[in-house]
Amino acid sequence: MANLKPPCPAYLLYVGDIAKVSVSGLGDRFIDKVNDAKEDVLTDGIQTFPDRTDRVYLNPQDCSVINDEALNRIIAVGHHII
Repeated sequence: MANLKPPCPAYLLYVGDIAKVSVSGLGDRFIDKVNDAKEDVLTDGIQTFPDRTDRVYLNPQDCSVINDEALNRIIAVGHHII
């Protein structure tokens, strides 16, 4: 029997300046893969990128919003389970 796993969505987006990017709609709980896979909470609901970041968000909203201030654009990403 095949080992079936759910799809793992991944996005690669080019941004103007990572220090000027914020993302909302990811949910609050995440697994921090940079910090020994410890579970943690995003307290203000907005993810920024001041340092190395590798997280798996456990309960994202239906839509996440990427604010790319350097390129003056907002990108909405819908989360759909296939």
